[in-house]
Amino acid sequence: MQTNAYYLPANITFSGKNNSAPVETTADYMPQIMSNDHLDLPNIRVFEYPDTKLQLFLNTPNVSNKDEKNKIAVKFYLSNNEQDTDYTNNFIAIYLINKQLEMNNLNFKAETNNNGFYTINGVIDNTNLEAIQALNKIITEPCFNDKDFEEAKKILHYVFPDNTNINEINLSHFKNDYKNMLKNADAKYFITLDREQLNINKKELFNALNSNLNEFTISKKRNSTTFIPNTEMKIAHKILNTENMIHTQYPFVSNSVRDSLIAIFSSLVIMMSKSKLFSCDTEIMQQDVFDKILSNNNYIYHQLSFKPKGKNLDNNDLINTELSKQQEFLKTFTADDEVTNTVLDAIKKHYKELIKEDFNNDSIITANEALYNYDYDSFKINEIIDSINAKDIETHIQTYLLVQPPIVLLEEK
Repeated sequence: MQTNAYYLPANITFSGKNNSAPVETTADYMPQIMSNDHLDLPNIRVFEYPDTKLQLFLNTPNVSNKDEKNKIAVKFYLSNNEQDTDYTNNFIAIYLINKQLEMNNLNFKAETNNNGFYTINGVIDNTNLEAIQALNKIITEPCFNDKDFEEAKKILHYVFPDNTNINEINLSHFKNDYKNMLKNADAKYFITLDREQLNINKKELFNALNSNLNEFTISKKRNSTTFIPNTEMKIAHKILNTENMIHTQYPFVSNSVRDSLIAIFSSLVIMMSKSKLFSCDTEIMQQDVFDKILSNNNYIYHQLSFKPKGKNLDNNDLINTELSKQQEFLKTFTADDEVTNTVLDAIKKHYKELIKEDFNNDSIITANEALYNYDYDSFKINEIIDSINAKDIETHIQTYLLVQPPIVLLEEK
């Protein structure tokens, strides 16, 4: 095992502040009415620390892979519970936190999340719990410095050369903003490790997770993003070494796990229901942090990609003809359409199987990703899937892919 500057013996007793024992709250999130197809998840439990309000989501599958047996998958999540998100400050915070992680030789990386703050991801050895203590110290009391701060601003200037507001950001105000965001944030640890290893290190792990943290808040409600639809078609060219393609992008919002699943299922229904009239590939794309700064929103995009029959993508008539075909195709996905219902039923059945496999996966990263993605809704995920019907697909397609004009990307050689 690599020895780092923060390394301490495995049998360490954590003496940092906050050593309260967490209280289990799993029962609070179990569905009151369970379906016949309820997914039982005995390895997943939820805890809350009384002093810091830190929440702990714990998944302990029976790991048979020897390479995974001694590892702990870690995700530390912070939300932004303020009304508006400053995506410029969010970028700077993530940049500076990653600089701190690198400086301390910690195998973690901070990334933006869909709730306006950041998530830190990493994998540690189960004898290296002091890495979590060091991580918490950086989150709560980061040593932000002028050099790294100016580097972050330099990147923003390069991406947004006309944005003069960047010059007005100073380190002192940023530190104060960061401190206030921490105080008003939800904080959650998502931890996955082998069941046997938890039994060996349970007390030490629970203490490490809550060490060196200040008090957070618990809202238990996801912030809702207000959606402002695209009002005009925008066309952009991309020069790539591929055959001529048209990509149409449609922004949408997701304010719950159910919303996200409806979007995923809609995308899959469209792609799997190819017709002679029109066929396309679909994917769901997350905004990067720079797009969020530019647009000042927190949208996700449906992208439909197809190859037109004509080759001249500069011909507006060709683009309009192909888009008209796409629109007519999308109108066929209704609550009464037999194909829509049949394909959706197959998708729902398959998705339940995939989720069950992910929660119990031999890869602790995969199992932890599932825990993070479904959060409180992990315990009722099959009930949520069962509640989605063809009318939801019709409404989603109507709202986001038919009513608003697309952003068109023309991909040419």
